[in-house]
Amino acid sequence: MKEQNRGYIIILTSMSAHKSHSGYMTYSASKYATRAMAETLAEEFTGSGIRISTVSPGKVATTLWSHKNVPPDEDTLKKMLKAEDVSKIVEAWKLFSEGYQNYPLTNQ
Repeated sequence: MKEQNRGYIIILTSMSAHKSHSGYMTYSASKYATRAMAETLAEEFTGSGIRISTVSPGKVATTLWSHKNVPPDEDTLKKMLKAEDVSKIVEAWKLFSEGYQNYPLTNQ
């Protein structure tokens, strides 16, 4: 990316990178750290043509929930994003960036 003076890094994090909740200390700490890493990279690559963005979805129906003492019920799971939804969001964000190379995105 550096040699080409362009590139796009999308870092997947979570809403837990923005607000922590009781019982999720380790998870939230890791997501806050991921967000801090992305913000630092965005500063380091400013002016290089390399863009850094994060995607922070809310609750996603993954196997993470099966490890909880009280997993969400079926109705709640149906309301959650699916992993495929997050994938589509990331792809749309990537396409947006490719189409608007000169349009400033967050942290750039």
